Amino acid sequence: MKSLFPDTDLRELRGWLDRRQSALKAAREPHEALWRELAEHYEPDLGRALLDEGEDAERRSADPRDGKLLTSTPRTELRRMAAAMKSGTANESRQWFRLRVKGQDRAQTENPAWTMWLDHVTRNMSALLDQSNAYSGIGQLFLHCILFGAGAGVVSGGHPDDILDLSVIDTGAWWGASTRRSRVDVLMRRVAMTAREALTEFGERRSPEAAVRACKEGRDEQRFIFWNLISPRDGKRTPGLDGRMAFSSIWWSDARPKDAAGDSAGIVDIRGYRYNPILCPRWDILEGFYASGPGRIGLPEVRELYRLELDSLKAIAQRVDPPLAAPDSMEGRPINTFPGGVTYYAERLGGGASVIQPLVAASPDVQAVEHKIAQVEARLRRVFYADLFNAVLNVANTSNVQMTARQVEEMSGEKISLLGPVLTNLNHGLFDPLIDAVFAIMVENGLVPEPPEGMQGEEFQAEYVSTLHLRQQEEARLGGIMRFSQFAGGILRLSPESADKIDADQMLDEAAQALAVPGSCIRSDRDVENIRAGRAEAQRAQMEAAAAAEAGRQAPGYADALKTLSETPAGGANALEALIGAAGQTNGGML
Repeated sequence: MKSLFPDTDLRELRGWLDRRQSALKAAREPHEALWRELAEHYEPDLGRALLDEGEDAERRSADPRDGKLLTSTPRTELRRMAAAMKSGTANESRQWFRLRVKGQDRAQTENPAWTMWLDHVTRNMSALLDQSNAYSGIGQLFLHCILFGAGAGVVSGGHPDDILDLSVIDTGAWWGASTRRSRVDVLMRRVAMTAREALTEFGERRSPEAAVRACKEGRDEQRFIFWNLISPRDGKRTPGLDGRMAFSSIWWSDARPKDAAGDSAGIVDIRGYRYNPILCPRWDILEGFYASGPGRIGLPEVRELYRLELDSLKAIAQRVDPPLAAPDSMEGRPINTFPGGVTYYAERLGGGASVIQPLVAASPDVQAVEHKIAQVEARLRRVFYADLFNAVLNVANTSNVQMTARQVEEMSGEKISLLGPVLTNLNHGLFDPLIDAVFAIMVENGLVPEPPEGMQGEEFQAEYVSTLHLRQQEEARLGGIMRFSQFAGGILRLSPESADKIDADQMLDEAAQALAVPGSCIRSDRDVENIRAGRAEAQRAQMEAAAAAEAGRQAPGYADALKTLSETPAGGANALEALIGAAGQTNGGML
């Protein structure tokens, strides 16, 4: 029987895949216990895949971990921060990126054709993102990244229904690796597919025989486990793959494909990408590949909050339904503790009566516990940057009502500086590969127009102009410019000639770039030179006219000449008025 993948040593490939799988699993194993605890305390839905690999989907869906949540505050703060990060970095309601020619800022500013083409392609990319599931996927990636320190997804194109698709992978179902420069280029994932999904994805011939049989017997929803490894293409192991593919995507299963040759080794498909399809945003990168996020930082507060919530429930229960102490003579006899209830008991010998009374005399201080809970919740909100997003994104918060604008600026500036490295990591792991993938997919589908003359062969890059990115740029660049301007103003009052040291035009260019001012709003250096040359020429003509007038006043017969001109008719006006009008037109109306 003919092999499904000619020219490929499938057994050698499967051995290499098994070795990579073992190495990737070993690298992730130290983090899994912490991930399970984070999922249980914050958002159990994000940790379903952290269950044992052998558990089926029915058991995952019936997982009772939601019952362990004593308060919604950790989940609420997690989701609020994820929504704020998405709104502050990739808000679909506004332009949050724009294409630029790498290292050619001046050239594209000087060439309107370049600017128009870049703006056109940027708008088309934004439209494609709007029509896809990209933004919902970005929101999910932020949830995983904030909670576990990292998230993972795969962006692909070419589907019949969707040109662009972003598939988010549950934490626990993926393993990764990066280069020495912290660029993620390896992703392994475990995917559970129904029999019908497997046949749709791989076809009947390449799907496991058990999946094909399940579909024929009406068990379409029976699940099968597949593995997928995405990594830089290795021509030795995937010789049959198109050489234009920079990344390979290998799918395999422990089950034997239906019509495969005897050496199939469980390989069900080998595909490729011309771009890096891996999206892996990481918050605070640890030594190695995996990372830590705000969820881990706030775990002590969440643990304390859970203990306090238990204490609060116990204190309230003790006050509402206090424990009772009763004489042993009433053991086994019914006691009515409802309001108005009557309990009958036998009198003691000697006339004494049995007494039922609260076992604990002191009433629990519920208010003190609730006050402590409020303090812990406030600390948890600070961990999730609630004050930053309230200030920068104008989220309503009563605590900021009494703050001055300067206080808000100082506070947000401090927080933005802390987020600076995080935004850099997000650019490298999420936004840069996403924009590259979208551009490549558009090229493959013929959605990118021919670039103008001079742009062929140029390398493009994205410039991010979201709220948080701009705020970071303002703090890093514009803030320095503004502080320098204030300082220089005092120096110039003492030494005006020091103005020669300052390049005001360059300061304006830097400020415009930091504020993401559209290129169409800033004149090019050539236009500025023409305007200034025209102004200088007009001033020179004015000075020459004034000098000529002054010289005429001092010349003999000046007064008589003026009288003669004023008395000489010239087209409805005298000659003197016509001469003054002509001079005014020549000098731009200035005499």
